[in-house]
Amino acid sequence: DTAEKGGRLPFSKVFFSKENCAFEEEGAFSATWSEPHIVGESPAMKDILGVANKIAPSASSVLITGERGTGKKRLSDYLFMKGSRCAFPFVRLDCAHFFSKLPEESFFSLIQSAQGGTVLLESVDRLPFVCQERLNRVCGDSSLGVRFISTASPFLEEAVRNGAFNEDLYYSLSAVSLSVPPLRHRVEDIEPLMRSFLAYYGSENFAGFSEEALEAARFYAWPGNVEELRICVERASVVSSGSLIQKRALCFSVQGAELYGEEENVNFREALRSFKKRHIESVLAKTYGNQTLAAKKLGLQRTYLSKLITELGIKQNASS
Repeated sequence: DTAEKGGRLPFSKVFFSKENCAFEEEGAFSATWSEPHIVGESPAMKDILGVANKIAPSASSVLITGERGTGKKRLSDYLFMKGSRCAFPFVRLDCAHFFSKLPEESFFSLIQSAQGGTVLLESVDRLPFVCQERLNRVCGDSSLGVRFISTASPFLEEAVRNGAFNEDLYYSLSAVSLSVPPLRHRVEDIEPLMRSFLAYYGSENFAGFSEEALEAARFYAWPGNVEELRICVERASVVSSGSLIQKRALCFSVQGAELYGEEENVNFREALRSFKKRHIESVLAKTYGNQTLAAKKLGLQRTYLSKLITELGIKQNASS
């Protein structure tokens, strides 16, 4: 029914085809794809890739944490392709949205169907608490022969300490932990990523980026991380003319500019109010609307944060 209504199913099942060296998928994704290439020139990403290459052939569970858009899913695909189970099923499960569309039994049936292969638990920190103990039992079932790779926000450990995430499940899923830093903390990767995206979207039309565009990109905050950069380059490749893509074509968001203090044409009070609102919205998004966790991250009292949310007109879709 979900598919008929145009909805996106919160899972996919992937099989590796030795004949065409590509993937054949069922479920949410229909495009075939090949081994993901990860661009990383920064010391942090080189370290992560070094560890990823070492652990890929093993059966150990891997937990990948990081902000949205940092490339956690791409890294999980990389681990699967480099692993010894790439000829077996790869089941991706979106824990954030699965249970709003499909029943619990479907979730565990799909895990069972990956026997001998790999299961990716996307946004595992958003898995309903009532399912976590059962999942932990499944993780401990050696007869299933499944390797678990999970992705989560940077706040998963806090959720464990606060009792919002099952501690036993956390340890079952994190034999190896990889933390992907936000793009603003690995500036060395920005230019290589921009050139990689341009090669994909418009290499035949452009020689590259102007120095002004590259410099602006290095100083921009990238609140949406690598995914925002990808979209930015794609858009610029469509609207630009000339041999070089200019700064104005990159269309940075106001939020990213404000984090670096580049909003000059507004008065101080308005700029401060705008910054407060966007910063609080960003932290609330990363804590999935949990005001207690957000207040702790912001260094505020929970009651004062609630007051600010009302004063600044911040809308909350997630429960607090």
